[in-house]
Amino acid sequence: MTKLNPIKICLYGLLVAALTLVGSLPATAQVLLRFDGGIGVIPVSSGAGEGLTSEVVNRNIVRGVQPAGQPWVISELVAEVSADGMIAVEGQGLLLTGGSNIGSNANASVFATLICETAAPFVERSTTMTGVPLEVNGDFMIEDMLMPWPPMECSRPVLLIRNAANMGWFAAGIQDYNGVTIITMLSGLQEVPPVATPGTGTATLDVNLATGALSGTVTFSGLTSNATASHIHQAAAGVNGPIIIPLAGGAGVRAGTWMVPAGTVMTPAQLAALQANQLYIQIHTLTNPGGEIRGQIIFPAP
Repeated sequence: MTKLNPIKICLYGLLVAALTLVGSLPATAQVLLRFDGGIGVIPVSSGAGEGLTSEVVNRNIVRGVQPAGQPWVISELVAEVSADGMIAVEGQGLLLTGGSNIGSNANASVFATLICETAAPFVERSTTMTGVPLEVNGDFMIEDMLMPWPPMECSRPVLLIRNAANMGWFAAGIQDYNGVTIITMLSGLQEVPPVATPGTGTATLDVNLATGALSGTVTFSGLTSNATASHIHQAAAGVNGPIIIPLAGGAGVRAGTWMVPAGTVMTPAQLAALQANQLYIQIHTLTNPGGEIRGQIIFPAP
């Protein structure tokens, strides 16, 4: 495997296809969680007393899941979980760091478990438990469905990479708080003034709060006439505002898809407006050149 890109997992791709580098979720899936980075297991979390050695130790049990018997290290982990339960994980360098087989993959196979509960009873949402085999260098990819599905509210998740042989955990993911996916619904009722139209739209935007990188699509249908343009504007709900980001690709049809141009990067002022719910998406048509459908972009609560 080649080295992972810092941001990680492409949101817009085909999960059902064989992927050459990083797993991806379909564009219609709402991304629920992202992870960037991993922590290898240390089987013992603490020891009793203050001496140099201790005969009483506490195993590093994470939300009811036992640790592996030996320490493991992982050099990189990226993962993305969608609201419909699909998960894509790529790991690199998951290797044993103790015992006679140190530095090897121990012929292990691994699967993924997501736990959202912070107190018992814990619900283990896992991929196929037979797992995928580690490559010789400890690399692996998991593209699967979590069962049962994760809840929409999973504010303090734990993602564990586990040993298929004994269910112990080898590594844990580090949640990525910079990547945010926003779903926005467009309608004529949100226009100012409102527009009577059967047209509707759904925008899926993926923004990195650290870099400002923005990508996404706006699918639409049912317009009264062909679309002519689409933009992201800056203004609060109920107010019309200026264009800040033109969209591409959806003109000339009543149903289709607009896209955020590749390489779009939001300015700090635009990111601040996004987080203050001061941006909206609008599609213009021949019949309604001032805008036929609109959707206010509501930044998700932490």
